[in-house]
Amino acid sequence: MTIDTAPTPNPNSVKLTPSAGSLLSDHPMLAIKAPADARGHALGEALIGLDGVIDVFMTPGFVTLTKSDDASWDGVLDTARSLIREHVEDA
Repeated sequence: MTIDTAPTPNPNSVKLTPSAGSLLSDHPMLAIKAPADARGHALGEALIGLDGVIDVFMTPGFVTLTKSDDASWDGVLDTARSLIREHVEDA
């Protein structure tokens, strides 16, 4: 499985789209601005916990991550791809 990464109009956000599987099965979308917003969704909790990530928007087909202005994507994107891949493959 591949995970495509695409820029968004917001320079602090990226869209990650897995080539297969579903990221959400029990919600049409999930907007996470704090760990409590993940409501027990393991992938959401893991993504909002990544260093510098301040917002996660997830649908069944993609996830958009937003980082703080002073954060770097170094390492975060690789970890996010791994988390998404693991989530989809375990579903």
